[in-house]
Amino acid sequence: MQKDQPFVQHIYDILKQIGIVGAPPNAYCHKDKRTGNYCEFYYFATFTLPYFTELHAQWYVKVDNKHVKVR
Repeated sequence: MQKDQPFVQHIYDILKQIGIVGAPPNAYCHKDKRTGNYCEFYYFATFTLPYFTELHAQWYVKVDNKHVKVR
């Protein structure tokens, strides 16, 4: 999440060209509990690539239904 909408859009546009993002950026409004002010953030999600899933499997094992880093 970033506050700078043009920056998020720019990164999204770059990643879209290589095909690893889905839906365009969304806005998220969050209330700061300390101040009571609202802040707007922008975000998007990337697709999970099989390469990263393979790395995750090498670096983490599941113990008591939690992923624990082994390296």
